[in-house]
Amino acid sequence: MSGRGLSASETDIDGVFGRELGERRRDEAALNKPEAMAKSVLDSVNFGVVVIDRAMRILAANRFIREVFPDVDYSQAPCCHASLGHAERKVCLNCPAKQTFQDGEAHEGICVVPRADGEKYVRLVYSPIKDDDGAVVAVVGVSENISARVLAEEKIRKLSLAVDQSPGIVLIADPDGRITYVNARFTQVTGYKAEEVNGMAPRDCLKSGVHPDSYYNEVWATVEAGREWRGEFCNRKKNGELFWVLASICPVMNAEGKLACYLSIQQDITEKKVMEEALRVSRETLSLAAELAKLGPWHFRADKQSFEFNDEFYALFGSDTAREGRFMTPEEYAREFVHPDDAWIVEKELRNSLESQGCYSTRLEHRIIRRDGEVRTIAVKINIVKDADGRPVLWYGANQDITEQKETERALEERNAELREALQKLQQTQAHLIQQEKMAGIGQLAAGVAHEINNPLSFVVSNFDTLRQYLSQIADMIGAYREIGRLVREGDTERARNLADDLAALEKRARLDYIMEDLSPILTETGDGISRVAKIVKALLPFARVDRQELFEEYDLHAGIRDTLIVARNEVKYVARLEEDYGQLPPIEAVGGMVNQVLLNILMNAAQAVKSRHSEATGLIKIRTYRDDENVYCSIADNGPGIPAEIRTDIFNPFFTTKPVGQGTGLGLSISYDIVVNKHLGDIMLESDGSSGATFTVRLPIRQRKSGEYKAKG
Repeated sequence: MSGRGLSASETDIDGVFGRELGERRRDEAALNKPEAMAKSVLDSVNFGVVVIDRAMRILAANRFIREVFPDVDYSQAPCCHASLGHAERKVCLNCPAKQTFQDGEAHEGICVVPRADGEKYVRLVYSPIKDDDGAVVAVVGVSENISARVLAEEKIRKLSLAVDQSPGIVLIADPDGRITYVNARFTQVTGYKAEEVNGMAPRDCLKSGVHPDSYYNEVWATVEAGREWRGEFCNRKKNGELFWVLASICPVMNAEGKLACYLSIQQDITEKKVMEEALRVSRETLSLAAELAKLGPWHFRADKQSFEFNDEFYALFGSDTAREGRFMTPEEYAREFVHPDDAWIVEKELRNSLESQGCYSTRLEHRIIRRDGEVRTIAVKINIVKDADGRPVLWYGANQDITEQKETERALEERNAELREALQKLQQTQAHLIQQEKMAGIGQLAAGVAHEINNPLSFVVSNFDTLRQYLSQIADMIGAYREIGRLVREGDTERARNLADDLAALEKRARLDYIMEDLSPILTETGDGISRVAKIVKALLPFARVDRQELFEEYDLHAGIRDTLIVARNEVKYVARLEEDYGQLPPIEAVGGMVNQVLLNILMNAAQAVKSRHSEATGLIKIRTYRDDENVYCSIADNGPGIPAEIRTDIFNPFFTTKPVGQGTGLGLSISYDIVVNKHLGDIMLESDGSSGATFTVRLPIRQRKSGEYKAKG
């Protein structure tokens, strides 16, 4: 065979086997180089591999790492996951590679790589490479590009925040209708926390009972058919309160077109529903009020030159829109409904409105003639809106039937006139009773007052007789002196001398020296008597005058007490010892005569009370005055028998008296109460234990609420 040449076919076979043998030898050579083989394998995988030694130097990095971190100088150290994407090559405090060297466990980290096409997020997991002794000699890091996942997670996070912080209620339920998610607004509105409702059907926690089951069945039938449902729900909160929502419920499909969940987005419309209900009630109330008040709204547009009326308006005229129509010109309205005698009122107001500047509003009253011929009175409220040039563009207002009101006003006016007349008569009667009581009080004091006046008046009269005798004798002496003067002037000295000699005897007979000595004491005593009479008369004057009984003036309470004591002196001095304790009081605003009348009534009652208990001995009456910031006080206390508890509530009633018939009118304390409480806005207080005296305290304001002339209170 060695000498035989090869055929063509043999040559071809040798060529094939030769090529196969060459390729096999090349592969075996490559396999005999493990580092090159490993590098080739690592460069072909779609994730990064990096090997780092204990000095934090990169020993190896595959193609993925180099492509992700193109700017890294792998010959430098130190290097960790954080420094791969940055020029500053420092090992971070939480470097997972360093932690793996320290504890021999696997650690991971996230690296953010800034690139021209946007930031990249790379996850690196470091595992230890140990020698035969178990020491970590290097770490291998496996990385993957998680940018898409991070961006998706960020998008989901933002979407979750948006949903959770949405002002609307968001609820997600699984295909079985069980709640899997609710946002914060749901909790805020309903009071339910997410963990309380997860796994529940919405109707189990929110159903209010307002809607029938058929309503909910319709909702679920719609969404189960793959359609969106929109409508309103009345739900119940955790605390039992009801609330309304406008809801949108729709099914959500996954990528395969299968039902993933149900999404419900709701808006709390409780306030809107409340307002709608309030508006409905308000409209019904206004409509009812308009009907009850007989109101007829209207408006008039200048561009249409006609009124627009409704049935409420025509009802005032006994008609309706079906008969009259909705529109009517002013001329038609005046002709059809306004009373002919009142047409000028409407025309006048129309002229005033046209001539006025700016917007105009007024009210007028006139009579109308209803369709049935009845004449009634209406009040018309008119408002007019004008444009920028002052031209009226809109009239609007309402008519109101005030016929009954006007009749009531006329009846009230007649009644008021009757009441004014009755009040005037009552005031006259009251004034007469007050004056009568005053005169009755003075009448009771008449004897004592007469006695008080009679004493000084007696020696005034006696001294007057003496003065008349003295004047007669002095006149004789003056006549003799004048005669001597005449004789001297005529030159008849002889007769003048004789007459002068007779003067000494005449003076002795006339007791001229005595008369001259006695004149001064007589005049002094007479002046004192007249002063005492004048003081008594002056003290009586305020009790008798009626011309100033309604005028508030400056009044001295102490002076009033002194005048009252002068008038009542004879009534008091024989039955009681008087003790006076006066404080510092300012002048007050009061009707002096009225206050004196009150003091006299109380003082007289005290004297009579003391006299009834101490008929053989002298009793005691104490008068005390004091003040506070706004009032003055006068208390009059006696040690009489006191006032029993059962009649204390009656003592200020008119005509009530405990005195025998004929000794009192029963008006004293009643009038005193009216003067102090009603006219002076003060008070009268009584203290008595019913057995040992009584104390009446009068409180009077220092300043009246309204100074000036008193007006009787109805």
